[in-house]
Amino acid sequence: MNKMKKILLAVAAFSLVFLTGCAQIRAMIPPRNLNPLPDFSVVSILGGTVTRDDLLGTPTVIVFWNSWCPNCTAMMPHVQVLYEEFGDQVRIMAINAREDQRTDGDRQQAFYNASDYMNNNNLRFPVYHDWYLEAYNAMQAPAVPTTVFINADGYAVRWRLGTRTLNQLQQDLQEIL
Repeated sequence: MNKMKKILLAVAAFSLVFLTGCAQIRAMIPPRNLNPLPDFSVVSILGGTVTRDDLLGTPTVIVFWNSWCPNCTAMMPHVQVLYEEFGDQVRIMAINAREDQRTDGDRQQAFYNASDYMNNNNLRFPVYHDWYLEAYNAMQAPAVPTTVFINADGYAVRWRLGTRTLNQLQQDLQEIL
């Protein structure tokens, strides 16, 4: 029994040191809040190019997505509601990233895949292509879907990885309005 107590005390002491150390390491990692938006350009599905400078002056929500990602497609109806509710106050941008991975690099087919997905699901918010993953890499998006909330001054206020509910999107949106 005495041996068991020593083992439990050792495990507890190790856990305390480990958790304290992790908290200190976590505190050293700079938050990804209020980072100036990096330079990038994306191509609109309707034609034309949008750059970082075009976003200045308007709060913006960027969703990195593609049509073959189940988590992305689950989130898109929520993005449509956000667009309908806040489209006059906020720019909504769905940036299609990595679509051409499923088309063997055929950009025309990737363009059609994204367009068909939007049309078939009655989604009307603006869509852009990031063919060279310029915006995706510049904003350090680790995967799709990634949502970035940008204030009117051009600072990325919040990054969210994974599917977001409508309520979560609305709460995050309040930080940039």
